Amino acid sequence: MLGVAWGIVEGNEVLVVGAVLDEEHRLIGQEVPAIFDGESPREVLPLAGFALPYDDLRFQECHVMPPAYCLSERYREAVLAEAGRVAVRVVPEHGGA
Repeated sequence: MLGVAWGIVEGNEVLVVGAVLDEEHRLIGQEVPAIFDGESPREVLPLAGFALPYDDLRFQECHVMPPAYCLSERYREAVLAEAGRVAVRVVPEHGGA
């Protein structure tokens, strides 16, 4: 299951989209936690529907993980549009689009 996580990077709130979650909505692996400054994300949610539950430009950055680019075109485009809505800057991770 894919999800979102947010935490702090250099004093700024940063969102990660396309994080891989287990059945209990916990992050799988260390790739996403490694983005944040030495702490666990403050919130982890499953990626469901076409809208992220955050205000416009709430985050300084939104990192889009490779699994998000594997979604169907319609869903991927909606997720990327939402990433652009909630963050000042969208950062593709590991060769994303």
